[in-house]
Amino acid sequence: MNPSESERWKSEVLDEILVALAADSGTPKCLVFKAARILNARLGLGAGRQSLDLDSNMTKEFVEGRPDRGEQRQYLELFLQRALSRQFERRDPVRFELKRVGIDPRPPQSHPLGWHGFRARLTVIDLARSGTRGLPGIEIDLAAPEELLSSSVSPLTIDGHSLNAYTLERIAGEKLRAFLSSLPAYKRKINKQDVSIRAKDLYDLVRIHQAFPCSESDFWERVGGEFHIACRSRYVDCEGLESWDVTSDSYTKDPTIPADVGLERARHTLAEIVARLIEYKIIPFRFPIDPSQGQDRANPRGARV
Repeated sequence: MNPSESERWKSEVLDEILVALAADSGTPKCLVFKAARILNARLGLGAGRQSLDLDSNMTKEFVEGRPDRGEQRQYLELFLQRALSRQFERRDPVRFELKRVGIDPRPPQSHPLGWHGFRARLTVIDLARSGTRGLPGIEIDLAAPEELLSSSVSPLTIDGHSLNAYTLERIAGEKLRAFLSSLPAYKRKINKQDVSIRAKDLYDLVRIHQAFPCSESDFWERVGGEFHIACRSRYVDCEGLESWDVTSDSYTKDPTIPADVGLERARHTLAEIVARLIEYKIIPFRFPIDPSQGQDRANPRGARV
């Protein structure tokens, strides 16, 4: 299986997994879904940027009901085994078979700020490719709960079933937050190990902006509220617009970013969104890790998007 075939196969399996989780009545109690695959479904504008994993957050209800991390891990493993096996066996003819579910803690040790999540690693057999060796593994991110607004989550219909997923406004706010949290200022703040700058989130913001330009002021004001609460949930500071040099290099070198949105368009879109959030008085803000330092204050040395 060559790389392009591998990517197509993973995407097919992830589509079926999303249907399986939408069809299972236990899913809303423990998981809410987000990121690129949900963005594609919300926009309904075709595939967009391909995502080769599935992103979710555990719900606050689930974590508070099972505070022991080992119990959470055991429950999620059994839940995924049941939900996916039922869906795979429901198909006629049966194509996929779930061979294994492994749940790894993320991070491996307790997170100093309490952000304990998991990574599910799935081994799936394709009965239509019985002669194919080395089928790629499938991953589902099961991140720690985040602070949400009443408007952050809404039902999303997947193959006739309803799934709890982030709204488009929350996804836009998360994309801004994810990009910002990959920049040097935030990594220094929480002693984060070096990660690449998430330029791909800028591509997704352009797609959202295409559907809802900044002239849609009500939409972007709601995005600003989601961005603010998402940043507060992870102590991310924001002052304004970051120097573009390091970002432009990451954008042009990221192989996952399609060629239909060039560097200049991404830069212009980000600048326009940031200007709008400043106009709404959402930016600047600062969320110290030590609550005694106060919150929601401009930070002259804070991070910029």
